[in-house]
Amino acid sequence: YDYLLRPRKMGTLMLGAARIRSKGKWIESKPLRFEISKSAAPPTDQNDPRARAARNSFMKIRASKRTVYVGEPLVLEYILYYNDAEMPQQQEDLDIQGFYKQDLEVPENEQKGKEVIDGKSYDTYIFKRQLLVPQLSSASISGQALVMIPTYLPSKRRDIFGRRQMELIRQRVMLSAPKLEVRSLPRENRPASFNGAVGQFRFQMDLSRAEVEADGSVTLNTQLSGTGNIGLLNLPEPRFPSEFEAFDP
Repeated sequence: YDYLLRPRKMGTLMLGAARIRSKGKWIESKPLRFEISKSAAPPTDQNDPRARAARNSFMKIRASKRTVYVGEPLVLEYILYYNDAEMPQQQEDLDIQGFYKQDLEVPENEQKGKEVIDGKSYDTYIFKRQLLVPQLSSASISGQALVMIPTYLPSKRRDIFGRRQMELIRQRVMLSAPKLEVRSLPRENRPASFNGAVGQFRFQMDLSRAEVEADGSVTLNTQLSGTGNIGLLNLPEPRFPSEFEAFDP
């Protein structure tokens, strides 16, 4: 078993013994003692493996909008910038409060790309895409996301053919939450039936045919489409004349 531990305070911390039962007997490890101090400064030596790995591969969180109204959707994307790296592994997520949240599938033709940063070309990969819809004006995104990026660097070792071997550096990267402003919806001219749906929507009703004989049947189709938090809308119930008998589809 491999666990990642991140202390939340400085001082002396103790990790108790682990126990496992094997062949009717208990096997126990020794307790571990940790001295927790302030975070280590990033390496100043540009040739340090950690510094080289950080230049080789890193991640960013991109928000489609920085200012939204309650009910207005936005998209968060976790983007990997890399040269030689494996798929990142997310180990802790942001603290997202007051939002409706849904993971979105990223189409294959959008997952990969290229981008130049400070004159250096990187391959890009959209690791994660989330839809967020604020439900309250107090909705917030805080904390940090912890991501592990397996990054490969050329080492000083060579194989029997003289080719330079690669060294694997497991980067653990903290990604800060993007700063967002969530605004309340205006109260002026707000309809009494308003339930929080924000966007541009279209509602259509179609009959399968315009003429029908007595005891015949006709199908009524209703469709709601558009952009926005459409999930908060309910289709209205049609009212039929008493001469009609209605059945569920």
